[in-house]
Amino acid sequence: MGLFLFHGGESYLVERAFNETWHRLIGTLESELDAEILDSDSSPADVLGAASSVGFFNAGRVVGVREWKTLAPRPGRRTRSTKTGAPDPVSDAAEVLAEVPDATHLVLSAGTSLGPSNPVLALVKARGEAREYQRLRRGDLFGWAAQRCREVGLKLDNNGQRALVDAVGDDLRLLDSELEKLHVYAAGRALNAGDVRALVPDTAEHQIWDLTDSLISDPGRAAVELDRALAMGEPAGRLSYMLVRHVRLLLAASGAPAGAAGAEALTRAFAGDGRPLAEYTVKKALEQARRADPARLEAIYRRAASVEAASRRGELDEEAALRLVVMEAAL
Repeated sequence: MGLFLFHGGESYLVERAFNETWHRLIGTLESELDAEILDSDSSPADVLGAASSVGFFNAGRVVGVREWKTLAPRPGRRTRSTKTGAPDPVSDAAEVLAEVPDATHLVLSAGTSLGPSNPVLALVKARGEAREYQRLRRGDLFGWAAQRCREVGLKLDNNGQRALVDAVGDDLRLLDSELEKLHVYAAGRALNAGDVRALVPDTAEHQIWDLTDSLISDPGRAAVELDRALAMGEPAGRLSYMLVRHVRLLLAASGAPAGAAGAEALTRAFAGDGRPLAEYTVKKALEQARRADPARLEAIYRRAASVEAASRRGELDEEAALRLVVMEAAL
């Protein structure tokens, strides 16, 4: 059998690897009727059943499961092992997957890094291919952008690559999309940082950085930054949510210890709050918090959170709520 497992915190790279492998494997089939993608909550028995089915036009099948929940069970999730009686769903899964027919290819992915003792990971390493994609650090983003430029044939100098990463941040999906757009625009010509600044819009996160900077140091300009963000097409509700989260991040950063300990503490504090904080975000937050008055930060946060809650209850229009926060910060 052909077992493939892609895992790690860099979801875009995990998904790319899954898709590339999937399309390569189904390209060898005489009919796509012998290819099947299962739901992420499928049981090991479901996966084995799909993998063991007789192919319509091929000796084997190609079966895939994205973000398979069985690979990294939630804390507290317990099932009883069929052999030992101990609750170990991943060991059970490995035992079941070992029975997948040799003629079948099975492609799996997990949205988190699996430890070396994970039984399914050990099985795949022994009988197939496993790749881990850890979240890229800021320094790694430049290398990744340079590699993607070479792959798509985009001639973008080092300053241009840096300007692109600065504008987009650590969202690889968005970064790749902007690289493709630049490639189409360039039509074989070489581009530089000026081209990037003219063609690549700021992301919402960077717009929030600029808006918060203004609220802290130049409240009169905050309205201009808000108008610019709204003109870029960002929904007012999303900007409001991101502003509240960002000011909360700055409040935490203002009380964090200095140096690496502060960065680690901030990362841990926000570990369960959506997408993990990027190294760039942590560094930027610590720098911005040092320039801010904690009392002023707390006042802005309390008002922004209160107004956002009112807009979510339908008591305030989302854009009006945002403008109210900006206007009151200038008083």
